[in-house]
Amino acid sequence: LVIIDTQNMGKQRRHATRENEEGEKSFAKSASAGPSFGFGGYSGTASIVNERASSISSPLGGGFNTNGNVGMDVSMMMKLDHQESSLSSFAGGASVFGERLMRAIGLAAKPNQQSKKKGLEQMVEVLSEEEKEMGVGRSSSGNDEDDDAKKKKKKNEEIEVMVSDALPMWTRVHSKCLRNEKSGGTTTDEARLLSVKVHNLMCERSGKRLAKCIGTTSAIPLILLARCDGDKNVAKEAETGFRRIFTTKTRRAKALRFVAVDFFELVQESVHRAMTEFGGGSMKGGGGSNSGKERDVIERDACASVRAIGQYVVDVFGFEEFREGEVTPTTATSSLEGEDGEKKTITTVKEALESALESLEYLRKVMMLESSTSLRGASLDCLRKLFLDKCETENEDNSTAVITFATFCDERTAKQVLENVFSRIEKEDDSLCLTRAWELAAGLSHAQWCAKKSLGV
Repeated sequence: LVIIDTQNMGKQRRHATRENEEGEKSFAKSASAGPSFGFGGYSGTASIVNERASSISSPLGGGFNTNGNVGMDVSMMMKLDHQESSLSSFAGGASVFGERLMRAIGLAAKPNQQSKKKGLEQMVEVLSEEEKEMGVGRSSSGNDEDDDAKKKKKKNEEIEVMVSDALPMWTRVHSKCLRNEKSGGTTTDEARLLSVKVHNLMCERSGKRLAKCIGTTSAIPLILLARCDGDKNVAKEAETGFRRIFTTKTRRAKALRFVAVDFFELVQESVHRAMTEFGGGSMKGGGGSNSGKERDVIERDACASVRAIGQYVVDVFGFEEFREGEVTPTTATSSLEGEDGEKKTITTVKEALESALESLEYLRKVMMLESSTSLRGASLDCLRKLFLDKCETENEDNSTAVITFATFCDERTAKQVLENVFSRIEKEDDSLCLTRAWELAAGLSHAQWCAKKSLGV
């Protein structure tokens, strides 16, 4: 009798799985239309979901929660032997691909370094196998749309649903992998490098459905931070993936516009955390209470965040439609206090940047940190990109105009930043930081004038 009951329960679970698959397919067809957004290797567009996560906190501080089952504890969801229903809640959960992917994510979420690395390697294997099999990035001829091609296309669409549904949970795991404490004497943390590679594959395999994840995950902001990581191998991998996902400068700038609010929030949280840990901007040593390894992680994350501000400007500000374009609305309206104390609503990417820089006092305190040479250097790198480096433009050679943040900021701001740099030069004892500061001071003296002259302002 027990055996018969067990078999019946198995049939019921398989029946429920099929129903969930059909429900997911019907849901995908009935998705509401919104602003269109084209992605990397795809010629079509996808609707952007403007809904945001009920709670998004900095991934640098341990991740974020999203609506529904995605916000559940990853380790609990990974007990697949006893929770087949949890797996089938994702599209195609009964498929071999879905099971392998979810088990690998669960393994990557474990704190044990060996298990984490094994899970990440399995994710690379699973995602790469499907990518090779389906020929991702290669468009099939319209004249050869036979039954076999249709089946492959259908399977590819089903995989996109599975991967995009798993992306919010994976993003939470990835944010913790990025904060992995380096172990051993190697220059590159293998877990962090593997995690960035997996994240790129997850975004690519989500296809056009990646656009629907922008409002509910930190998938794109995490790529932006990894691009500016202090580990050159990690940064290179993130940059390569970013350019594969968004194949043109215009698409990259458009994507960054839609994540402006989340990105600057993550950056500010990371920098403020570092300021608390390393002395709040005082000239004395840091007053944090974390262990040495934890302090290193906080410092590393903050350096990447500071550099990412400058890189964001280089990527976006050369395109007026995105620089002046409205930011994606948030649940709580983004605002900042003006000089008169009144609330001023942030409506454009430019205003979001200015708000973040004002909150960070244009990196003045970071630049003055005696207890962290790395953060001082990162702040000088950021200011160089803001005021000296040319922004990307629609022209491939970027030769028609020289656009920098100095083009748009007022003279008082540029003068204050220059004074801060000279103050740093008087106290700097690190030769590399001193060189950066002098280069910035020399260029900053006429950056605003050169930029305005080239634009005929």
